[in-house]
Amino acid sequence: MEDEILDAEEITDTAATDDDFDQFAGGEEETTTPDEGQTSDEVKVEAQAQAEAEPTSEESESEPSERRAVINPPSSMNQQEKVEFAKLTPEMQQYVASREAQRDTGFNDKAADLAAEKRQVELHKEYNDLQVGLNKAKPEKPDLEMLNKDSDLYDPEKFQLLKLQYDNALEDRSGLEQKAHQFLEDRKAEEIKAQNTYIDDQQDLLLGAGDAKGLMPEWKDPSFRDDLYNYGTGLGVQPDAMQAASANELVILNKARLYDEMTASKVSMKDNLKTLPKVATTGTGAKEASHSNTSLKKYKKSGRIDDLDDAFDSFA
Repeated sequence: MEDEILDAEEITDTAATDDDFDQFAGGEEETTTPDEGQTSDEVKVEAQAQAEAEPTSEESESEPSERRAVINPPSSMNQQEKVEFAKLTPEMQQYVASREAQRDTGFNDKAADLAAEKRQVELHKEYNDLQVGLNKAKPEKPDLEMLNKDSDLYDPEKFQLLKLQYDNALEDRSGLEQKAHQFLEDRKAEEIKAQNTYIDDQQDLLLGAGDAKGLMPEWKDPSFRDDLYNYGTGLGVQPDAMQAASANELVILNKARLYDEMTASKVSMKDNLKTLPKVATTGTGAKEASHSNTSLKKYKKSGRIDDLDDAFDSFA
């Protein structure tokens, strides 16, 4: 009987150990026993809430990729390049996208410069064509002798034809002159606009725009600008060149002005140093104090009036 009881206990221990192993190894899930007071509907609701609270393996694997910021491939890439771009690490994707953006910006700037140069060539050709048209539109006025019956040139029909040609030529010339005038006005307006844009850009570089730090924030002070302008013109820089100077040129000019002011102040400083009094040498006060102490000690030992006088003299 005792042997049967021992066998039953061993079987119970073995079963418990197997359950623990299955739970540790991720085998069968632990089943929850519903409370006696719970209904079947309550048990289903609780089981469903527990299942929704625990994320599945697929959801846990997809979370890192969803949290990571998506970097779109550059638009200049073809389909194969975009596939290779997707295989890169986020750091490399960011670097490649940044470099591609810089290249596109440089390309667009160069294209804009070329377009502006092409426009200048076209405008120059257009103006030359206007000048050629004006030179051609110099009609010859018909001779009034064509209307004189006593003249050898008498030919009223030809006179009317030439007069019609003459009037048409005058009208064409007037139109060309107006067009040439408007052309020059438009060019002047474009130059003023470009100049104002250039000045604004240089102002932003000097004073700073947005988060960018200015190259020379003191430029906002009118007295500073006047001093720098007078310094530049004093060196022989033309006023027009000073007005059109770039931000970097103004910074260099200001450094030259500061250097000249510093060297001038050094000369005056040397002159002032010559008039300063001589500085006492180190140790003089220590020697006098040592002599006074010796005289006092001598008076304390001897008690003589002469030694006391010597002590007072050392303090004087």
